Amino acid sequence: MIHLILTLDYEIYGSGAGDVIRDIIEPTNRLLDICDKYGVKLTIMFEVAEYWAFKQAEQQGRLNLDYSPAGQMEKQVKEAVQRGHDVQLHLHPQWIGSELRDGLWHLNYALDSMADMPNALGDKEDIFSIIGALHRGKKTLEDMLKPIREDYECLVYRAGGFCIQPAGNIIKAMKEVGLTADTSIIKNSYEKKAYPPDFQSAEAKNGFWWTKVNDVTKHGEKHEGIIEFPIHSQMKPYIYNLKLSKLKATLRRYKREKKDPHNKIYSMPGSVPSKNTVFFKLFSMYPTKLDFCKLSSKDMYRMFVGEVNKRIQSDDDSVYSLVGIGHTKDFWNDRNFEKFIYKVSSNNEFKHVICFNTFQELLKQILYVN
Repeated sequence: MIHLILTLDYEIYGSGAGDVIRDIIEPTNRLLDICDKYGVKLTIMFEVAEYWAFKQAEQQGRLNLDYSPAGQMEKQVKEAVQRGHDVQLHLHPQWIGSELRDGLWHLNYALDSMADMPNALGDKEDIFSIIGALHRGKKTLEDMLKPIREDYECLVYRAGGFCIQPAGNIIKAMKEVGLTADTSIIKNSYEKKAYPPDFQSAEAKNGFWWTKVNDVTKHGEKHEGIIEFPIHSQMKPYIYNLKLSKLKATLRRYKREKKDPHNKIYSMPGSVPSKNTVFFKLFSMYPTKLDFCKLSSKDMYRMFVGEVNKRIQSDDDSVYSLVGIGHTKDFWNDRNFEKFIYKVSSNNEFKHVICFNTFQELLKQILYVN
């Protein structure tokens, strides 16, 4: 059985730019309505440090808004869980210790990666340590959602910016606080930045695996490390990014970023790559994610069918995961997303081999069987 898991990074922009109603609440409502129409489950990757920051700013009387961002986020994910969807942990450490001053967020950019936490591994009481941040994130979601659904558990983590490396202390901290799985790897991905995610050595498969104790890209023994659910990607020419559906999403995001004072003041990189970057990469191969906010329904379905056919031909009947990704702030792709969901769910040939699922439900099966 192939378990298709649709994950949604639930957040505004990494610079602090954006509006919670416009960039989180409204697009998530549209996604949930489409999913409910076809009986599909969505997994919301809740950016918890951003939620903490909004909540603190509101308590301090610093927000000049006619609504409560943290309150709206909390209300929405509670309703999503009531409707049968899942919520798991996403965390950008730069929001820890952030402040809202003169209407602008001042983020802690020294904490680009969880591995950079100033107090290293630390303990559960120290928010500036890896264990402390992950423990508080898990506890926040469970305190919020267990009253809604008694069997709810926060078990899965996605690193902000996919920065899960170096992984040794992060894996150790996850095991300490009870986070069973990670979903930060994009196979073959490599970014040139201060702390680049380098997944070029990840195993050449898209199903989950138990990791080594200090390396999420390598297979370990059962319970040695954590379970890794990689985000599905396929290597395609970079020129593939110039398709109309992706260009539309990129340009719409760029227009919003350009208008926001956060990106001007802090010189944050925009969504549109430079001409030199495009020219340099134009004919290179590039990992294209199963991104339901940016791909056309035809391209999503083609990626999906290719993977399903490979799986059927392999004659392997073990549990298999296929993880798609989207971001609330990027979702203008309603028509393509619905067409993709409809085509997958109505294809009678696939009904015996695929199902839409959530991490929490799939982990119950994996941990029992594996």
